[in-house]
Amino acid sequence: MAKGLNTVDLIPDVANFMRDLDLTPMNDRIKEEYYKQGYGLNDFAPNLTAHVEGSKVLFQSSPYAFYMLYGRRAGKFPPISKIEEWCSYKGITFKSAPFLIARKIAREGTKGNNFIYQIIPELKDMIVEQIQNNIKNKMKI
Repeated sequence: MAKGLNTVDLIPDVANFMRDLDLTPMNDRIKEEYYKQGYGLNDFAPNLTAHVEGSKVLFQSSPYAFYMLYGRRAGKFPPISKIEEWCSYKGITFKSAPFLIARKIAREGTKGNNFIYQIIPELKDMIVEQIQNNIKNKMKI
């Protein structure tokens, strides 16, 4: 190594490379898994966005995405209109079904399906690969 050459100076902060990430492939992968799990009615996937904040990649979606992923405690009725949409999507025509489903959710809560955790290692690999490529491209002289 040349005298006075500091290798740390050659590699800027990782957060600088995070800003250059193309988050589209990660967004697409989450949407693909979402549809593969059998979802499709609500606006979780169409409203899914990702952005970089410092050294973190944050994903955001519909306000009720939290309940879909983590479940819902018992105690309060969910919005009947959303359950009516779901019933219509599933072909459930029994008129009282939305109310009965909402009442059951209010009484017992729901168990979430955090499908995103199943693909986190894959998403991390995508991020690392992009950062490595960004570093290689910026190190070329």
